[in-house]
Amino acid sequence: MANLTVEAGNFAPATHTRADSLKTRALLEFYRMEGYDAVTLSGREVQTGLAVWEQAAKEGAPIVVANLFRDKHSKKTVFKPYVIKKDHGEKLGVMGLLSESAWKTRRDTATTRGFKSPLDMGKLIKKLAKKTDHLTVAGDFTPAETDTFAAHFPEVDLVISSGIKSGERARTLGRTVIIGSASRGNFGNYLEFSFNSSIMSMKPSNPLTSSSRSL
Repeated sequence: MANLTVEAGNFAPATHTRADSLKTRALLEFYRMEGYDAVTLSGREVQTGLAVWEQAAKEGAPIVVANLFRDKHSKKTVFKPYVIKKDHGEKLGVMGLLSESAWKTRRDTATTRGFKSPLDMGKLIKKLAKKTDHLTVAGDFTPAETDTFAAHFPEVDLVISSGIKSGERARTLGRTVIIGSASRGNFGNYLEFSFNSSIMSMKPSNPLTSSSRSL
């Protein structure tokens, strides 16, 4: 069965002590060791500062963000904009998007990096949807942002949001499945999905629960 392993953000510690810096590095190493396909950034990560994540990406962390650019006039992204994974005959695409609400929480407001709203990324989303059998978008979207995004882009099969609690029931808006990944404490939530491109369906195998592993 084709599968993706994705982190939708808000994994960084809320404070910036030496112990928390070590925890962040341990998490990044965990993502590398476990072979995550994509890790995107959210509110907690931008509050830490972008330099940490840029260095992590250089060291091999699979950070994916499509709407963060090298400067306000550049078309070149700071991180990989998306990943396409070929697995069991399926082409699975995953795009990371920094939400508007997450970007507004950044502490370094003087950053020269350019940012676009997820709603302004339609051209790339449509292009990626045509190149893949299944498209996942991950980010720290509030429930309202998630609904607006799914309504604008019915090409997206799955939205995973770290701005929605993981215990909430998965739901659909049009053909897009929406599910939360937010949790408390040092736990990784794992959700199992089945996907069959021949009938263009993707449903959570158990939308009410997830397993977790202490980090």
